[in-house]
Amino acid sequence: MYAPTLGDFMEITRGEKPENVAERWILSRLNRVIATVRKALDEFNFDVAARELYQFFWHEFCDWYLELAKPELNSEEPERARMAAAVALTVLSESLRLLHPFMPFVTEELWHHLPGTAGHIMVAPFPKVFKDWEDKEAERLIASLMEVTGGIRNARAELGIHPGAKIDLIAVPHSEAARRLLASQGQAIRNLARVRKINLLAPGDARPHGAATVILEDLELLIPLEGLVDLGEELRKLEKEEKKILKELDKIKKKLGNKNFLSKAPSEIVQKERKKREKFTAKLEKIRGRRKILRHLA
Repeated sequence: MYAPTLGDFMEITRGEKPENVAERWILSRLNRVIATVRKALDEFNFDVAARELYQFFWHEFCDWYLELAKPELNSEEPERARMAAAVALTVLSESLRLLHPFMPFVTEELWHHLPGTAGHIMVAPFPKVFKDWEDKEAERLIASLMEVTGGIRNARAELGIHPGAKIDLIAVPHSEAARRLLASQGQAIRNLARVRKINLLAPGDARPHGAATVILEDLELLIPLEGLVDLGEELRKLEKEEKKILKELDKIKKKLGNKNFLSKAPSEIVQKERKKREKFTAKLEKIRGRRKILRHLA
């Protein structure tokens, strides 16, 4: 396996155009963020700029791009690994400069640890929009990938599938775009959602029994649960948990319905009980929703 050295971590030049769709996507998204942040700062909308940067850096770059880039960074092909490292460094460098007005001390410290940087970040050029980075098709494709991955992850959580368990996936595409997504991003879906294999079904084919369903705009995803979830045991656990929550809610209801308690207890104690009621009510709704899904599958 090729291991990038410090010398490989150089920012991409403005003339380079990555072939990898995830790299094109993150540069296109960076470009949009640069445009939004510059406009927001010019108009003194600091909250808009801060929210945009937080969403991009924490969720898109850290949560998604770095996960998508792992196969490229670990590639045995030096050029693929070099490009992935260069894109990651470019996005990190530009992001630190965008963040500097909001987090000057942290960004200054990190800046001095980046390869190829010199001087202080406060005198480094502020990022500018680079038109050649714009790639709407890459943004559309990765947005679809994120929707599919998010749907599978949510289903796994709702069904109580162990986070480390590999699942099989049956996909029913209802459009040519969905088929292209599965063909081009199948490996990324397998990596991000811990899927062992993806089998395709035509829209008119019979669906397997005992499979959870995730319905997206033009794609159905079926997760066979045999060997993954003991439906009877899960239902028993949920029933037990529901009884405990109902018991707690009954206690809170009696307290909040007691005039002496409301008149004599400090306002912060009353507010605390109301928040507990909201928390338990929300949890109860989730449990009942999950029980409904599992009963249907059983």
